[in-house]
Amino acid sequence: MRNSIKEVIANAKFCILIDEAQDESKEKQMVVILRFVDIDGLVQEIFFDVVHVNDTSAITLKNELVSVLSRFNLEVENIRGQGYDGASNMRSERNGLQALMLRECPCAYYVHCYAHILQLALVLASREVLSPSHNISRLRFVHDY
Repeated sequence: MRNSIKEVIANAKFCILIDEAQDESKEKQMVVILRFVDIDGLVQEIFFDVVHVNDTSAITLKNELVSVLSRFNLEVENIRGQGYDGASNMRSERNGLQALMLRECPCAYYVHCYAHILQLALVLASREVLSPSHNISRLRFVHDY
C-alpha cells in the first residue's frame, strides 16, 4: 500500500501531519499522515504509517520520520508543510520537531493542527453537557416564540 502511495506522490511536494501518543499497552507511537495534490489536482490526505518509538522527544520523532520517508524514497527536501499538535516537543521553535525539520528543509512551514484545536474545543464543550444521570426534572427549558 505504501509503495502505491509513493507512486502516486512520485517526486511531488507534500506535507506531513504527525501525532504521537501512547497506546493501551503503554507503547509510544508516532502516526504519519501525508497530504499532497494528486495528478488530477485534488488534495489527498492519506494515513501512511504508525511507528513505535522509544520516546517522544523531538529528535527521536524526527529520526523516525526521516527513516520512514527514506524507506519509501520520499525526499525530506520535498516537504512543504508540517502539522502537529501544540505539545512543546512538537511545536517549539528552538528544539521542537518543527524546528528540527525546518533546519533540514527550510521550505517546510509549520501550521498548528486545527483538527487538534477542534478536538480540544469539543472536549471542553462536552464537559458542559449534563450527563443523562442528572435529574431531568430539575432542568428548565426556555423557548423563544
